[in-house]
Amino acid sequence: MRHSPGFERGPPNTRLKLAGPSRCSSLLFVDPSSFLLGALLVSAKALGIGAVGFGIAWWRARNRIRQLEAERQPDPKPLLDRMDRLEGALDSVAAALGQLQRRLPPPRAGS
Repeated sequence: MRHSPGFERGPPNTRLKLAGPSRCSSLLFVDPSSFLLGALLVSAKALGIGAVGFGIAWWRARNRIRQLEAERQPDPKPLLDRMDRLEGALDSVAAALGQLQRRLPPPRAGS
C-alpha cells in the first residue's frame, strides 16, 4: 500500500512529518523590504481605483448639472420686477437722506 509523501508508516498513532527547520524558517520569515513594497503597491492600487472612481463620479455629476442647467431657462420678468422695486426703494432712501441733510444744521468749522 502506498502512502502519501510526508507521512511515515509507524505505530497506530501516525504523525505528520514536518519540514526541516531551514524550510520552516524561510516560510515564517518575510523580508521587510518586500513586505513594505507589497503594502505600498496594494495601497497605491487602492488609491488609484478610488481616484478613477471619483473622477468618473465627478464627470457624470458635471454632465448632469450642465444638462439640467441647459433645460432650465430662467424667466427674466421676476428678476426685472425685483430690480424695479429695489430701484424704487433706493430712490426713496436717497430722497429721505436729502431731506435729512437739509434739516440738520451745517457742520462746525472746527470739527
